[in-house]
Amino acid sequence: MTGSPPLRGDHDLDLSLAVGESRELPLASLGTAGFVWTAELEGDDGVLRVTRRRAAPDQKSPPGRSTPELLKIVADAPGRAVIRLQQARPWESGKKPRASFAINVQISPAT
Repeated sequence: MTGSPPLRGDHDLDLSLAVGESRELPLASLGTAGFVWTAELEGDDGVLRVTRRRAAPDQKSPPGRSTPELLKIVADAPGRAVIRLQQARPWESGKKPRASFAINVQISPAT
């Protein structure tokens, strides 16, 4: 899914993975304006791992443009989990996030 357009928080997403499988999803970024995505996990303990990183800058983009953040989801055990994502400025506590959505993850046993 890395070639797909970045997720902006327009709607929740359902994702099915098998144990051992991973998926990397691009998140629309406004890093140059100070906005970052944060992820909180809910659901069964130890069923998945989530990491975030910046994508490499697109050489065709104009200078100063934000590069997408990449959310990597790794399925470790069967179960269900919800990843709640919010895009906000870390120093603006108490302010409503710019964007938010959830990824509902169903993990099946490896086949």
